[in-house]
Amino acid sequence: MEPVGENSPEDAVGRKERQKQLKAAIDALPEMYRLPILLYHLEGMSYQEISKALKIPLSKVKNRIFRGRKLLRENLFGGQEGEKNDL
Repeated sequence: MEPVGENSPEDAVGRKERQKQLKAAIDALPEMYRLPILLYHLEGMSYQEISKALKIPLSKVKNRIFRGRKLLRENLFGGQEGEKNDL
């Protein structure tokens, strides 16, 4: 029996499933949290750039990204502390 490698079909299916779950969790976030999360993580914008783009104070950007990540963790892992990734 061959070891399951990083590029095996099983790994690809698992990766695809995790991406699907993450997308669903992000889509489920309230817009006030979803937008800053997407701008930061997908668009690569800085907190300052997000603040200017959304016309909200920098402190709100930081707060919404923090709370949005917390909601994502809760949605994805259901409070299982051991499975926190770097969200």
